[in-house]
Amino acid sequence: MTTRRQAASRSRNETTDKKYGSVQGTDSAQAGSATGKNAVLNKPFSTQAMDFVQRRQAVIRFVQDAIAASVDRQKLNAANVGSGNTNEFKKGSLVLFATQNLPRHAVSNFGASKLASRFIGPITVLERAQA
Repeated sequence: MTTRRQAASRSRNETTDKKYGSVQGTDSAQAGSATGKNAVLNKPFSTQAMDFVQRRQAVIRFVQDAIAASVDRQKLNAANVGSGNTNEFKKGSLVLFATQNLPRHAVSNFGASKLASRFIGPITVLERAQA
């Protein structure tokens, strides 16, 4: 009579052998080799390990290259978009004033912000502020 734990352990070992092949020197390898199923099953353990390591290193290199490309793209986007409005206006020119950072009651008398204007103006530039 087998316990649940023994049955679970046995089924886990069987699925492990099916996925990864048998390792030399274990009971499953002594029971008989799986011939014709898969080329992976007939390889020695050290070759399988080296294949695994090489695949992992290739994946790591691919991910590092993708991250580097992404960082470069983000730097370009930040340089192009992140500088904001760099326009300089002359004294006496007409400009529109953005209301996005103003309090809602200063923009309109309506209660809904949906109906508020995005810009106020045109406003005449009186003098240049020193930044």
